[in-house]
Amino acid sequence: MNRRKRRTVVIVGALGVVLGWAGCAGLGASSDPGPTMVVVEEGIMEGPATQGNWEEALSHRHVQCGLDDVNHDDIGDALDERVPRRFGERQSDGDRCGDDFETLLFRLQNCEREARGLPPLECDLRLVWAGRAHSRDMIERDYFSHVNPDGEDPGARLEALGMDFRGFGENLALAPTMAHGHTGWMNSRGHRETILKDHFTHGGVGVVRSELGFFMTALFSVDFP
Repeated sequence: MNRRKRRTVVIVGALGVVLGWAGCAGLGASSDPGPTMVVVEEGIMEGPATQGNWEEALSHRHVQCGLDDVNHDDIGDALDERVPRRFGERQSDGDRCGDDFETLLFRLQNCEREARGLPPLECDLRLVWAGRAHSRDMIERDYFSHVNPDGEDPGARLEALGMDFRGFGENLALAPTMAHGHTGWMNSRGHRETILKDHFTHGGVGVVRSELGFFMTALFSVDFP
């Protein structure tokens, strides 16, 4: 299956590194040179997913949602980095979507969408598992890219996991907190456009901790009718 691909690479001050990718089924493919990994801040903060300077995040023009704009009563420091051998149920309970770190990012993305009059994404836990798998793989094989060392792009990786979508998108981030990651994505035009695409119907974020920071893989999809 051929796809159109687009990548945006943005270095966000000392916040971390972000990459974005969009693809659609049935469109011609283009060349995709691999990026050079750049780490602008080493080390990682310990603590709950809610940590971070949310006031500073909201000072950025494109960030309309902070911690107080989403439900965080059930958000703590639970981080589940395990990747299931087989995918479980697709839908989650309530408005949760993964562990505390992943759920917070998912809620922030939906808040940004709703603030602009867009429909919220439905949680697809398969995208959470796929995101965790890619985040874990980037750590274990020491790379930072939408294309893994086997040459698989996001669409190929989703297909290999048995998922078939009419369209998909992926945002990557390496950052010390969820506040940094969300701010970095919203500050970047390409990543912001992916989060705010009105035709995306489902989403999920996979977060894994490393010595460099949190690797975040956010996936978006359009289901077949």
